[in-house]
Amino acid sequence: MSTSTINCPFCGKLTDRELDACVHCGGFFRSGTETGTGARGRSQTCPNCGALVQEGDIICVACGTNLLTGQKIAEETQSAAPAQSRNWKPIGIGVAAVAAVLVIGLGIGLLLRDPVARAERLHRAGQRIEALELLQNTVDRAPDNARAHFLIGRLRSERNEFTQAAEAFETAARLEPTNADAFLLAATSYADSDAGGAQNRALASLRRLVEAHPDHAEGWYLLAQAHGAAGDTTAQIEALRQYADLAPDDGRAAKALAIAETLEGDYQAAAQSIERAQRLLDEDDPDLTAAAGILAGLQGNDADAFLHLRAALDAGTTLEKQALTQLGLLLLADGSVREAEDYIRQARELDRDDPALRFFYALCLAEQGLHREAFDEFSALARGTGRLAAQASVEEARVALRLNEVSTAADAAERAVQAGIDDPALHTIRGRIFMRMGERTRARDAFRRAIQIDPGYAPARLENGLQYVQRNLLREGIAELRAYLDLVDPALPDARTEEIAALIEQLEQTMDDDSRPTGGVASRAASRSVQ
Repeated sequence: MSTSTINCPFCGKLTDRELDACVHCGGFFRSGTETGTGARGRSQTCPNCGALVQEGDIICVACGTNLLTGQKIAEETQSAAPAQSRNWKPIGIGVAAVAAVLVIGLGIGLLLRDPVARAERLHRAGQRIEALELLQNTVDRAPDNARAHFLIGRLRSERNEFTQAAEAFETAARLEPTNADAFLLAATSYADSDAGGAQNRALASLRRLVEAHPDHAEGWYLLAQAHGAAGDTTAQIEALRQYADLAPDDGRAAKALAIAETLEGDYQAAAQSIERAQRLLDEDDPDLTAAAGILAGLQGNDADAFLHLRAALDAGTTLEKQALTQLGLLLLADGSVREAEDYIRQARELDRDDPALRFFYALCLAEQGLHREAFDEFSALARGTGRLAAQASVEEARVALRLNEVSTAADAAERAVQAGIDDPALHTIRGRIFMRMGERTRARDAFRRAIQIDPGYAPARLENGLQYVQRNLLREGIAELRAYLDLVDPALPDARTEEIAALIEQLEQTMDDDSRPTGGVASRAASRSVQ
């Protein structure tokens, strides 16, 4: 060992003897030596190891002695351990506090890494454009992020960009079918959109909603409304029945179902639904009164129909158009044409685009002898599409014959045939056209076809009887004319039952005289044809 080193008398570690104090513990080798008294104040030594300590120090850095108690820290810790073990609460609080800080820090870190959460914070702060840009960037990088698409839909909807909102919701629903709200919001956004085909896409979204969530009552109800708006009463009824199973006590749905079944002509179901809806609503609902009136009219109970329909109109039913139309048709069938026209006109004022009302209005004109006006209405409808257009062609042909425009009538009748109409009225009109054109064989075939379809169709019986008379087949002609008198309602304005009865009597007298009618008799018989 070098003579310049010694063992420190305080801590026992090697140190330089030339120094005033030990480099390890700070103990002074020479009495009276002081170091740093200006900075630390008066010094003293540790009672255990003799190392120098400063005034105010509590722990000896050399040996770990507590300068206040004279004991080493290790000994204090050992003797205090049982007491600490009896009270973990301060330590627990400290650990919990540290854990909370860590969790909060972790949450903030995750939040900063979740762009959808950041976008939601921006949205709540009113920074919608920034949120939308962030979300758009997100779906560009991760197109399968359903949450991002859903939030884009919300933001687009708030900006009244309904088509884009609907497409975003639709994508979210496709990616996450369990999200019923995505389907629902896609449908409602399409419903608010003015884009082409939006209503059909709304309907499709609602269908997908109830397919994925068959117990979603609101989805079924909205689907029923969508079908109703589209004019698909059959599908509307099906959806309403599904909703009624899920919400049996909902009076509004029972009422909607009753009205739909009534308009569809499902008499038995409609009657039950009307009664159920009245019980659930527990009041005299004018719409249900109107439905009861329409149902009564469809069932041929005219007295109840008039009573209910007029009461519903007086009470302010929302089915005003339907009630007015039904009253007009009842009056038209009853021969009260002018009054019928008044009701139909009122209904048309409520909906100028309803082709059925235009058709009924034209019928009223024709029945009043306003053939040119009626022809114009029917002709305009016949240029459209669908079953009503084809039926308008039938009536156009009928009115054209009354205007003595045979070729026009023939063209209209042919359009009706091409459209698929195969009813006794059309074939009877075609028979009349062929008679006017001198094509008796085709006329006979047309009348026979009409009778084959409906043996009880009185006008076909009359026309067939008259063509037999013109062919001098009196026995067959008389039989057909008698069948006509048995079938026709004598109260109808064009029934001409007295004229036909007189003609039968004249023909029978001719047969009794064992003679045959001249061309003049046949011609006069044909002139009595009911148009």
